[in-house]
Amino acid sequence: MVAIVHDPSLLHSFVVEPRVDLNNPNFFKISWDSEDYPRPSTSCASSCQVVNDACLCDVSITESQVFTSLPATVDDVMSQLHVGAPNPEIFGNYIQITNTGDVEVWQKENSGYNKDTIFAVSHRGKNIFLKNILSTVAINGAPALTFRNPPHFVNIAVREPRDVVYETDDVLETYFHHDNLAPFLALRLIQRFGISNPSPRYTETVSKAFIHGTYVGEGQTFGDGRYGNLEAMVAAIVLDREATTVVLDADPASGSLKEPMVKIISFMRAMDFERRVEAGDEIRMDALQAKVGQEAHSSPGVFSFFLPEYAAPGHIKAAALYSPEAQLLSGPKIISLLNGIISLVDLGLTECFGGFAQRNLWQCNELRPGGTYDTGTDKYTMGKLGFSPSNPNDANSVVDELSLLLTAGRLNQESRAIIANAYSSAGNNADGLRLAQKLMISTPEYQSTNILDIKSDIRPEVEFPPPSTKRYKAILYLKVNGGMDSFNMLVPHSGCSGGKSK
Repeated sequence: MVAIVHDPSLLHSFVVEPRVDLNNPNFFKISWDSEDYPRPSTSCASSCQVVNDACLCDVSITESQVFTSLPATVDDVMSQLHVGAPNPEIFGNYIQITNTGDVEVWQKENSGYNKDTIFAVSHRGKNIFLKNILSTVAINGAPALTFRNPPHFVNIAVREPRDVVYETDDVLETYFHHDNLAPFLALRLIQRFGISNPSPRYTETVSKAFIHGTYVGEGQTFGDGRYGNLEAMVAAIVLDREATTVVLDADPASGSLKEPMVKIISFMRAMDFERRVEAGDEIRMDALQAKVGQEAHSSPGVFSFFLPEYAAPGHIKAAALYSPEAQLLSGPKIISLLNGIISLVDLGLTECFGGFAQRNLWQCNELRPGGTYDTGTDKYTMGKLGFSPSNPNDANSVVDELSLLLTAGRLNQESRAIIANAYSSAGNNADGLRLAQKLMISTPEYQSTNILDIKSDIRPEVEFPPPSTKRYKAILYLKVNGGMDSFNMLVPHSGCSGGKSK
């Protein structure tokens, strides 16, 4: 870590900018060319002053020529040259002496290889111009203690908005062309397409499609060949064999949990949600972030609603697998999501009984399941489900159709039989359909994208530890709105048995 410090000892009346004075707190990382760099613990290599547990060093900057002949590859140029240059074509005294197709060499007035030479390369679709120069910072009195002078745009003492714009643009360009970007995006986009744990081969295939800008699949070529082409990347995600091979649905490591918003919206679409005309052009849902853990444009942070590398405790974490969406699966949110969809099935889209809609009435008592708009009770809903099974008199057919729409046909046979029996036992087809829909959303196949592996083993009973008989003191803290002396409401406890206090 270093900080730029300016000490104009010869100019006593000179005012030093606080960002570069002796107490400058702004440090930045550098990479020393040697491990033997100045440290206070080694008396600052006997070449600097020890000031406030830091080393204050006088430095000098030297510029040296890097290449004396044509570099072999683009990588050689990119790895050794770090100082940018303008396009030499704008100068009248630069001549292109070499063009290998990968590397162009421009010399000033054909003066040979020197510090004024400019190299032009194409890196992932971007033309880059680099000066044949290495700028090195060395400590005076210890010429072996050096590091590469990091380029920057903003003058530390005199800042200008223009320079900030240039530096921000360059940072974004650096991120976009970084070697890690393609696999980083590949993993995260694959996860959002329903595969939480893609294989290294799958991730590499998608990464290469992003880098090369093309992907060949299903006899077609996708993309325009330019770096960062998303058409090629998405095609690689959805057409790869790991995404299309049905047998992988039975692999416990394949597939993913569904996001709460995906569960809600997919259910509404599959069950033909019909917007009520009187509700307006926009259907608004209320407080979904608090209810189910997700809401459009309401991410709790810059890293979305959950971490891509999150692993749920238990078998998933023990198997070194990821389950990002599981980070939202707290008990209250699971119950809230089920309650909301049950309310949607029974009453339409309202806020009553845990519904997702915005509140538009004070009393929910009059609403009853299965009502129609003609009864007058449905005038408070924003819409209802319009799905009608093709053969409502055949319970098995209804369940098969619901399984196809809500679980992509993955519903296990045992659940099919239970839901079909419930449908048949209902008083009428309408009641049976609502019951079947509510049972479908409780199945594991609706909550995830792979095939359920049913175990015949009975779960062991949970063994609770015996309650403690020791006395303890409980401190109760009440947070109540309004002016009230809550201290006088606390009931003193001398101790409770059973390990609990109320």
